[in-house]
Amino acid sequence: MKYMKKFAMLLAAFCAVLAVSCSDDETDSGVADRLFRPVTVTLVPRGTTLTASWTGIKGAVGYWVELYTRESVKNATGTSHNEYQLVASNEQLSEPKWTVSGLDYNTIYYFRVKAIHNDAAQNSYFSDFYSIRVPGKTEVLSCVVVDQVKAIVDFTWMEGYGVEFVTITAPDGGVQTVYVDDAAGQFTQSGFASGTYTATAGNSKETFNTVQFVIPVLYTMDLSKITFDDITFQWRADADIRQLVLTNANDATEVHEIELPNEAIVAGEYVYNVSDGLLKPNTTYNAVLRYADDLEEPKEDSNMVSFMTMQTKPAGLTGSVSTVDEIIEAYNRGDAIIALNPGEYIFEGNFVITRAVTIMAATKQMPKLIVNQFTVSPTTYVKEPIRFENLECECKNRNNETSCFIDNTDEKANIKRIEVEGCYIHDYGSSFMRFNRTVPEGKFMVEEVYVNDCRLLHMYGQNSYMNLTNITLTELTYTNNTTTGLCAHARLNRFLSYNANNSTRVVINNNTFADYHNKGRLFFHINSKESGADSAGSIEIKNNIFCTEEEVLCNVDNFANYTVTMNIENNVVTKGWGNGGDSDKDPTEKLTSWGNKYVELDPQFKNYAGCDFTVGNDEVVKLGVGDPRWLK
Repeated sequence: MKYMKKFAMLLAAFCAVLAVSCSDDETDSGVADRLFRPVTVTLVPRGTTLTASWTGIKGAVGYWVELYTRESVKNATGTSHNEYQLVASNEQLSEPKWTVSGLDYNTIYYFRVKAIHNDAAQNSYFSDFYSIRVPGKTEVLSCVVVDQVKAIVDFTWMEGYGVEFVTITAPDGGVQTVYVDDAAGQFTQSGFASGTYTATAGNSKETFNTVQFVIPVLYTMDLSKITFDDITFQWRADADIRQLVLTNANDATEVHEIELPNEAIVAGEYVYNVSDGLLKPNTTYNAVLRYADDLEEPKEDSNMVSFMTMQTKPAGLTGSVSTVDEIIEAYNRGDAIIALNPGEYIFEGNFVITRAVTIMAATKQMPKLIVNQFTVSPTTYVKEPIRFENLECECKNRNNETSCFIDNTDEKANIKRIEVEGCYIHDYGSSFMRFNRTVPEGKFMVEEVYVNDCRLLHMYGQNSYMNLTNITLTELTYTNNTTTGLCAHARLNRFLSYNANNSTRVVINNNTFADYHNKGRLFFHINSKESGADSAGSIEIKNNIFCTEEEVLCNVDNFANYTVTMNIENNVVTKGWGNGGDSDKDPTEKLTSWGNKYVELDPQFKNYAGCDFTVGNDEVVKLGVGDPRWLK
């Protein structure tokens, strides 16, 4: 775990290489005698030294590199704008690698490179700009409590800053100095007592940042130990804890005081059986432990942790599985509910669903499924829902043209309802759901789609994120979801396409859409109206955040062609809706006919790059828009 933490920090701090969208229309096409320009670039900073490397180009005798910053300047009219300022270059590199020193802390640099030929006319064009941030001194040291029961702390720092020691100050004021090798980048230490500590990195010439870490008495809840049957509480056994107190987070009158048995006190662990019915299902509780010091006096509490109980145990759930083979065995014998224990499940190819089934987590910790895609191809009408609950899903063989989360793959797929609840689904290909294949005999392929309380990240859509065309949709409910990184590679993408009739109802409420790039295609797209229908049903779009770096987003089309009952209000759009058509053309003007149905505001997400979409703009918070989980 500590290595994962360290890798995550290094990756976030200085190994994430971001291509900057500032191409100057230079291309390799049509220039047969030019060298190809470098396209694969890696930038790695160590302290104030930056090393750039790239894939060598066949036929190149050398490389020309340039490093820039972007600085604010004023033009003749006094208007400020950013311009690239060259800070370093080298025109005579023989190898595809370059190191430059003496850079500034806490500064973003922009790098580009071109390949050199003996004949200058055959030099390649420059690559795109690639950017990297040299971290500041205030970010050098980090520490993570990797095991709160055993009080194990992992200290990590950025190599290249010359760290020689880390000083650790205890809650009682005692100071310990740990001398380190800068190149090691980390050390792990245990044996801390409960309390708040500070740690500072430094060397003989300077000190860097100070960080805090807390060793609690109560162990942070292990989600894998919250099940339908039991909840396990753990704490440091030397704390002499005697009582567990559970309080409903939303109803302070519901308090449960549990006297701990002696065996639990000695072990530092208590397994609570939920069959007594005292705790409500799917409810958040705050837990504290009380010391034994003096039972006659008001008891001192330990730190508080919060956890959510499981939902009511579904009827028919008799056990859980732990391997892919056990999942397949349970499915083949006809289990209506397949509950997965924590862990990673790697499937070969697709998982084919031919009947109603619920695939869910057996605990509050999400199991991870790595599968090309779920393929729905039943031969009969499925009346009961196909449901996915509390799962993490990732595409094994991601392909931006064919793979998706759930697909019907050209076969008959008559399904009453698909439900996706509380899932984290990421890194899929052309669609999240795709039911746009050959229309089977009969009226429907999928009648109802329900998606709620999910995180849906990084789809590489070829056409539509939810492609429900060539069928007639009865109901789509898409609520309380965070959806980001959509359609990152393509220009011609929609979020939703569907066919409609008089009874079609689409509800898209309380969602956070971040980093959406539709590049001229319509966000909501009524593909067609069913023949003979008087209208295209109804659509409700309320309380959403639409955050984009583009100038405008396209909105809903076919309102002019079909009668649609609309309820559109209280949405936040960062840069406005556009009325561009469903074509390659970018939207050029804002749609003003919506009036007060949306407002242009920046939600000021807390950590956009880190997928923390906590809203920082009080005006947006007051509107109560977006995925409710980020309104803290």
